[in-house]
Amino acid sequence: MKKVRSVFKLDNADMKILKVLENNSRASLRQIARKTGLSITKVYNRYNKLKEEVIDKFTIKLNRERVGLKFKAFILIKTDHEILKKKKMSQIDLANILKKYEFVHDVEVIVGEYDLFCSVFCKDVDEFNKVLFEYLHKIDGIESTHTIVSIKTIKE
Repeated sequence: MKKVRSVFKLDNADMKILKVLENNSRASLRQIARKTGLSITKVYNRYNKLKEEVIDKFTIKLNRERVGLKFKAFILIKTDHEILKKKKMSQIDLANILKKYEFVHDVEVIVGEYDLFCSVFCKDVDEFNKVLFEYLHKIDGIESTHTIVSIKTIKE
């Protein structure tokens, strides 16, 4: 039987360390200590505990504009439940198909009028139209989409 872990309680010191790491996951322990006002020993102990308990991975933040991906859109997807049922698929199966496309940044299964939420990055509106009509609308199980175009990201 799988062991269920209890919720890890974060205190103010943990939050300070995580904030520094969110801004720069490559920050040294010394840099973290300086920015948080905590001792290096405390940072070392907390950092290791956070890595063990709550940090899933350290990653990079790509400057999408610098690589030509200036168009960002959010797509709400309504699934065709009858087609999914015939194919013995769920919304999660459809989300797993979508996540394989390089233009898809993330996919969420949601509740409400729509069933899935995707964010996509493309070079421009023409490429987005291709993504939408040549890829997404041809996937069995997608009934319809509603697109919201981002004009400026304030915080990610």
